[in-house]
Amino acid sequence: PAGSLVMPGIPKDATAVRLVAFAPGDQDADLKVRLASPSGLITPAGNETLHVKAGMTAAVDLGDVTRGEAGSLVLTSTGTSAPVVAAVQVVRGKGSKQEMAFIPATSPVGARATVADNSSKGTTLALSAPGQSAQVKVTASAGSEGGTAATKTYTIKGGTTQDVDAPVPAGLKGTYALTVEPVSGGPVYASRTLASAQEGVPGFTIQTLPDDRGTVAVPEADQDLSVLLKK
Repeated sequence: PAGSLVMPGIPKDATAVRLVAFAPGDQDADLKVRLASPSGLITPAGNETLHVKAGMTAAVDLGDVTRGEAGSLVLTSTGTSAPVVAAVQVVRGKGSKQEMAFIPATSPVGARATVADNSSKGTTLALSAPGQSAQVKVTASAGSEGGTAATKTYTIKGGTTQDVDAPVPAGLKGTYALTVEPVSGGPVYASRTLASAQEGVPGFTIQTLPDDRGTVAVPEADQDLSVLLKK
């Protein structure tokens, strides 16, 4: 739970988006609702704010809020910083050819985030910098069956979300991993979408990319030959 939340990577072709929030504490929460689009932060018409009563859940239908552009939902407290948890339900397709996925609010990438099982087709990486602009390095590992690692660096303007053309290993065979590392600037939020249509149904899944905790602090050590003389 937090006083401000980010749900990154709503697909540009989302046909319906539903926001659900819960205030687990003993205080009501009043939230400003904004979308970090490729051009900047915008406020959904008619859904500028959301009131969540203490210990209760509130939901709002945002429709096709992305309107053909990738986006991330940004919730910020307008009053007391009452803790809130939230997620969005995303629908792609229409009628009987629909599929849904869920994006929970997530932590920033932090030092580094990694996601595996990417392929050359159907993989989309969304990067969002809701505050300050940020520079981000993305590295594609060698493929599971062959290929050479590749790296690209992107600049994400403050208040925006960008669907980026993630690097693909040269001579890729099999699947590969993507590693996202902020280089400078403000906090970065990220998600990876895998998409594959089956019989006209736009199947997809969205995975947020918080810090993977893949680095550790190594304690300093010095040589001490006296330990060899101890009995």
